[in-house]
Amino acid sequence: MLSSIPPQKLKEIIGIEKAVGKEEEIIELQKEKDTNSLLVEVEKSINGDKDAKLGVIDLLFGSHFFASPLLFTDAQVDNGAVKSRFHVSIDLDREVAKTGALVELEAVEPGSKFIGKMIYNSIDTGNSSQIDRAFEILKSTLNKTEIFIGGWRSRGYGLCEFSIINSKKYTPIDLISEKK
Repeated sequence: MLSSIPPQKLKEIIGIEKAVGKEEEIIELQKEKDTNSLLVEVEKSINGDKDAKLGVIDLLFGSHFFASPLLFTDAQVDNGAVKSRFHVSIDLDREVAKTGALVELEAVEPGSKFIGKMIYNSIDTGNSSQIDRAFEILKSTLNKTEIFIGGWRSRGYGLCEFSIINSKKYTPIDLISEKK
């Protein structure tokens, strides 16, 4: 999604030109013994410095040494059912059914609903950072978007629609207080 956007357009939208950092540069950063130099690199990347080694995807989803500020909770069934289904296994070399190879899988019934949370940890400095803008783009892109998840997609399984039901912003004080 973000990695397919041309660098100039990414710079216009978010303020960071690089989508993903180069693997070898990130590995070199990981070897750094000085935490301050790592923090300087993260700050350069967040501020959209042209020589920064991390891209917006590294900053949003994490990299080898930088934890993701984005968390996804496990989705729980809200309305629906999971049932067993059986399929004949396919011999991929000959593209025919394998003799005596029955495969059992668990599948969610069509129309089932799951509820989960997407949590973005942002330090509110009073200004919106490039990563905050990238998160907002991710959120708006996922809302009402159909994607395939899980296995057996070629057999028609896994089509899901993401919907954002509620969006809340909490301060650290809100999170530790009982009032929500």
